[in-house]
Amino acid sequence: MDNMDSLIENGRACKTQERRDAMESLLNQRVQDHFAALERLASLNARPDVASVVLIMPTWHEAYNLPKNYGQQMLREGEILQRKGMIVLQGTSLLQATTRYDSYHCENTDNNRNICLDSHRIRALVTRTETRLQP
Repeated sequence: MDNMDSLIENGRACKTQERRDAMESLLNQRVQDHFAALERLASLNARPDVASVVLIMPTWHEAYNLPKNYGQQMLREGEILQRKGMIVLQGTSLLQATTRYDSYHCENTDNNRNICLDSHRIRALVTRTETRLQP
């Protein structure tokens, strides 16, 4: 009897498959929850008391030590959300302008806070202008 037969006989292979199935089910549920949340967010645009929904989505995967496909997925999701009428701004330039003490977390310095505030002021002006231009 080889090792695989022994695992199957002892029921360990079955438990391993059950674990894989449970992990796949959990992953599928989280993906569904993620896209359902995006749909709920996009539905805010239909409310009369909401002028526009603005998302700041960094796509710079290196800043978060994430794989390249993270940035690609953020770009895809940003395009989908734009087609749904949301305003999507890239936060990448903001991240690149700040200093990070460990190449990951932003330092809490006057310069970084000013960069962040300036970025938000500019985005607020752009949003206000776009809102005024909408019919």
